[in-house]
Amino acid sequence: MKKLFPLVLAFLLVSMVASAQSPVPAKAAVYSSKAYFAITYGWALPQGNFASVEPPAAGFANHGSQFTVQGGITPAKNFALELDYFYARYGIKNDAVSGTGLFLDNWKYSGFTFGPAIKIPMGKRFEANIKVKAGVAWVKSAVPNNNSNVISDVKASTFILKPGIDLRYHINPRVFIIGNLDWAYMSPKFKYSGGNDLDQLISALHLGFGFGVTF
Repeated sequence: MKKLFPLVLAFLLVSMVASAQSPVPAKAAVYSSKAYFAITYGWALPQGNFASVEPPAAGFANHGSQFTVQGGITPAKNFALELDYFYARYGIKNDAVSGTGLFLDNWKYSGFTFGPAIKIPMGKRFEANIKVKAGVAWVKSAVPNNNSNVISDVKASTFILKPGIDLRYHINPRVFIIGNLDWAYMSPKFKYSGGNDLDQLISALHLGFGFGVTF
């Protein structure tokens, strides 16, 4: 995850160079672009059962990190269609499982979501975007499969609902700073050898900051 920071910095520098070489009318509104692309990085904050330490619904998830790569098109004024790729990784509340003999690894998931966004201009440089997106996620369980003394990861695909909001400050008509808050909700079903399957409700907040460009 730490390798993402140099990529974001390089992305911003390239965007600024492209912006400087690409003339834009001085009076152009920064929110009138037809397409945009952004990268954000930040915190993944587990909620509800996912963060609980009370069996049987406990996920024992601790806070983690996440990043999102998103792109969108604006087919009509103040309306956009957005596609994103996301990745999140969570630690485990080790104090809650110590002494129980239970071994837990990290929770991880990634996936794609797509959906509409309502754009709310807030002057020439600020705008807000309210989004409702859904898609598919691939989740790695924190509970590994132990079969014949061979420990292996258990993974599942699931539907994900991811509404959210972002705020953008346009440095110029081509480059913007973005802060986003998304709520991720999914319910993967993990299949284990021996029939001890696991249904885990996952609910989390994704809070990120980054940079983007418009086209």
